[in-house]
Amino acid sequence: MNSLFVRWAIMTVAVWVAAWLVPGITYDHWGSVIFAGLVLGVLNTLVKPLLLLISLPLVIVSFGLFVWLINALLLMWTARIVAGFHVVGFWSAVWASLIISLVSMLLG
Repeated sequence: MNSLFVRWAIMTVAVWVAAWLVPGITYDHWGSVIFAGLVLGVLNTLVKPLLLLISLPLVIVSFGLFVWLINALLLMWTARIVAGFHVVGFWSAVWASLIISLVSMLLG
């Protein structure tokens, strides 16, 4: 249970850092960031493996760069699910997904 809470906290901090650094990522209040961290973590756990399996040829051909696009797509889905968390455009989502990956890697 502690591991799950720590992973959720890391994802929440990563989403907050991305919102702080990337101009197109905004939130209305802290509850939105906390819930966005939870939703993004669930999407990464349940949906991302399926998307990676389906797009495996593109991931291989692009030397793994297509994973950034999958992460951006999941971040955009998170913004559609969480009220008060906003992703303005695709490129904002791409840069934010890169920052979220880096922060998660550093903190995890």
